[in-house]
Amino acid sequence: EGSYAESDFQEGSKFRFLNPDNDGVWGEIVTMIPNEKMYLLHKGEVQKGEEQPQTYGDDAIENYDLVENNGKTELTATMNAPEDYIQYFTSTFPVALEKVKEIAEKK
Repeated sequence: EGSYAESDFQEGSKFRFLNPDNDGVWGEIVTMIPNEKMYLLHKGEVQKGEEQPQTYGDDAIENYDLVENNGKTELTATMNAPEDYIQYFTSTFPVALEKVKEIAEKK
């Protein structure tokens, strides 16, 4: 609750996903095709608003693909997180995706 993103959401741009305490992650938007796909590479952490040095490898990804199927849009999310964060994302990522579903179905 209260998390937010900072980015212009253009391919090649930086992003920051932060919580209300300004803690979170930063990285790069690798691929951005509006209404089709967004692929993110997480590079490091943000602590109290300060980006920490790059600490994640090239496999810390968060990818989203949208495909129309029989008049409905299907979202596929793929995530690969560092071992230390798997338990965190296992519990929080489904909640976030449920919120995306809720917002999408209101329209």
